[in-house]
Amino acid sequence: MEKKKFFDSIKTKLILLMVLIVAIPIIVITLVSTNSARNSGISQTVAINDAQAHIVEESIAAILDQNMQALRSLAASPATIELLSGQTGKESLDGIKEQLQDIDANFDDGNSTVITGADGKQVVRSTGDLVDIADREYFKKAMEGTLYVSDVQVSKSNGSRIVTFAAPVKDLIRTR
Repeated sequence: MEKKKFFDSIKTKLILLMVLIVAIPIIVITLVSTNSARNSGISQTVAINDAQAHIVEESIAAILDQNMQALRSLAASPATIELLSGQTGKESLDGIKEQLQDIDANFDDGNSTVITGADGKQVVRSTGDLVDIADREYFKKAMEGTLYVSDVQVSKSNGSRIVTFAAPVKDLIRTR
């Protein structure tokens, strides 16, 4: 008598058929469920990241607005206008430097505040060396009368990467 092979048995074939009947739906359900969970997780992560980016964007916009308001106030200050028109002495220059240092303390960002003459040469700054910025885009825009925020650039006074906020100084009495 010939010996039956493993797969020749009806019992074996029925067991394999039952395993396939059970396994195929489980595998399909697992794959569909995994894909669905993955897609849901990605969309939730994107939504959370978008919400966080919006919050950060609003915070940056608020800080930018506060800084620009402070610079506008400094630019419109009679002391600044007098300084740039050559009507101040050494005592006033020291007072303005103290005012710039107070502004820096309020910003609390580790950067300096500067007043620059129409020729591009810095007249007074809260900290650091005075430099000539006549070639900088932000200076040119301020001289055109535009509030301006520069792209990232290298500081002429200390070599660090900076973004500069510039506000034009206008003699408000003469322009009215």
